Amino acid sequence: MKEYQYEKKDQVYKMKGGKNKKSLLITLLSVIFIMIGIVLIINSFETSKEGVSYNEKGSTDYKVYLKENNYYDAKYLDKNMQYISSLINIINTDFKYELHSTKNLKFNYRYEIVGTLKITDRVNTNKILYSKDEVLKSEVNREINANNFIISDSVDIDYDKYNNYVNSYKRDYGLNSNAYLEVKMIIKVNGNNNSLKNDINLDNILKVTIPLSEQTIEINSNSIDNSNSVLANDKIKINNNMMFTIGFMFTLVSLIELLINLYKYIFKAKVDSYQKQLDKLLKNYDTYIINATNDFKEDENIVKVETFNELLDAQKIEQSPIIFYEVEPGNKAYFVLKGAKETYRFTLTKAYQNKKNSEDLNATR
Repeated sequence: MKEYQYEKKDQVYKMKGGKNKKSLLITLLSVIFIMIGIVLIINSFETSKEGVSYNEKGSTDYKVYLKENNYYDAKYLDKNMQYISSLINIINTDFKYELHSTKNLKFNYRYEIVGTLKITDRVNTNKILYSKDEVLKSEVNREINANNFIISDSVDIDYDKYNNYVNSYKRDYGLNSNAYLEVKMIIKVNGNNNSLKNDINLDNILKVTIPLSEQTIEINSNSIDNSNSVLANDKIKINNNMMFTIGFMFTLVSLIELLINLYKYIFKAKVDSYQKQLDKLLKNYDTYIINATNDFKEDENIVKVETFNELLDAQKIEQSPIIFYEVEPGNKAYFVLKGAKETYRFTLTKAYQNKKNSEDLNATR
């Protein structure tokens, strides 16, 4: 950067761009401390991705109630036995489903119990000859806010009703086929929470399969035992309060210092104090000032005055005009008064005006 000098009394001073270096240093340090503060703030947070885990269980049970007979004293036979078809009266099917989650959710569940009668080819049971659904229990719909719920319901199956129907069908068409009744609890569950990325949507079936049109039968049933989890929305929280506080203070103080520095050394710098002072002098004292010609030459012996007011005092005594010319346009100007015995000169420089302006700003901080 080019150096411009200013004069004060009989001394010559130089401005070497110290203000710009100081401004750059403050700006650089402020940016560094802001970055350190931001890093500390970021590291003081942690992202929690903890979701919701859940477990669902389902089981079936049944009791085979017998007709009056001479062989069995009990009213019913328990699960997992062989049963003589002609002795079966009612089959009580019992369904139980439960779901447990690690957090409270808004659950909406519904279920119904449906009986499906199927008659198939005896060799290839995938070939369906006849199928008919019957709603044994109408749909039940519930809402609950909790971390668990239990569904428990049952229906009684009139075995002879379905067995006789199949026997008639086979007799009418002379078929040698398989037949069975599926008693199904169809369960649909939706669980949601504002913190979850996705809802929990479950579809399950608990069923009891009862063979028909056989001399003896063995009843089959299924169960449910599933575990899973659903991710939660990212949740940011402060994990280290001290680190956050230090980072916040670093950032805040450094940001304030940076803004003050920018205001002081950039925005204020937009105002050219040299040109402003020069225009002020030329306007306020235009009756005393004349512009020098190109061939103007100064005397060798010059008395340097410190302020323009001192030059005005000399002008009142000498009654001579003040001669103005810029030595370096935009940077340095002379105001010269030629007296009877002495020549007086006031020097206005951009370097000095900037220094003075900087000192004034520091005094106001």
